[in-house]
Amino acid sequence: MLIKIEQIVVKPRRREIDEKHVEELAKSIKSLSLLNPITVDQDYTLIAGLHRLEAVKLLGYSEIECNVTSLDGLRADLAELDENLIRKELSTLDFDELMQRRKEIYEALNPTTRWGGDHKSEKNKSSKCALVLPKSFADDTAAKTGLSKSTIKRRVQAAKHMIPEAKQILRQGNVDITKTDALRLSKLPPEQQIVAATQFSEGKISTLRGYQADDSEETENDSAESEQQDDNAPFHFSNKCFSDFKESVADLKDPEKDCSCSTGSFLAEVTSSVKQIHKIIECYSTPYYMAVFPELDEKQTDYLKDLLESVGDAAMQLYNSITERTSFDGKS
Repeated sequence: MLIKIEQIVVKPRRREIDEKHVEELAKSIKSLSLLNPITVDQDYTLIAGLHRLEAVKLLGYSEIECNVTSLDGLRADLAELDENLIRKELSTLDFDELMQRRKEIYEALNPTTRWGGDHKSEKNKSSKCALVLPKSFADDTAAKTGLSKSTIKRRVQAAKHMIPEAKQILRQGNVDITKTDALRLSKLPPEQQIVAATQFSEGKISTLRGYQADDSEETENDSAESEQQDDNAPFHFSNKCFSDFKESVADLKDPEKDCSCSTGSFLAEVTSSVKQIHKIIECYSTPYYMAVFPELDEKQTDYLKDLLESVGDAAMQLYNSITERTSFDGKS
């Protein structure tokens, strides 16, 4: 049905209007007329077809052909998103953000899909009262877009974990980024995302694979901290220095050299290993991994508890073994 353009309500959008696309549509509509009507709800609020609406405005039309649907609220938003997702000119950032928004809306409309979707009903297929649940977000989106479920999950992940500052840098630099690089960028710590996005935007790197974190400051801090800890630790290293590489090789080849374990070397190796364990565990507290924390069930968290406690248990077994063989003040 034809509706006066002045009656159509356009809500604020997440995405900006692509003026070039509007001009191309206007030329097509002028030549071929409007082939696909826009979609509005019963209050004439636009659901899908913003660029087509802007194109007919550019042509000076007062009315536009519309499909009026009973969809409202989140279902209307989902319909609009689905239309936008099939557009070929979307940038990687725009596509990923739309995919993330689709997941939020779909799971709000279908809360049970947050815990697995229709695959849970498989267990009850033999029952006449089997509960048929809606498709999972990944299954539903795969069916509508033709993308694989793994691709969909990666693109949502990239949108979710890439910080707004990094996205802004890329957009202001007017550069597009591949979906692979977007995922790489999203996995970096926030401060590194800003540096990497800046380097990419300025053309200093052509791919995120080429990004190298500038950890010189971090290395200096670690070194200073290490020196401080070594000063306070109950062991020290030999300060032996070599005048050249040949002398250091000769030292390594010295058959008379004492290579047995000493208290200093033992404590140094244990200290280094413990520091490494701390760094590894800290990695699992980054946003990339923390995103799945709410999805872990009781059985999985119990498993993790046992696993992490086993690290402490192994450490205490070593400590107990040491104390059984040491003597203090002449006591065994």
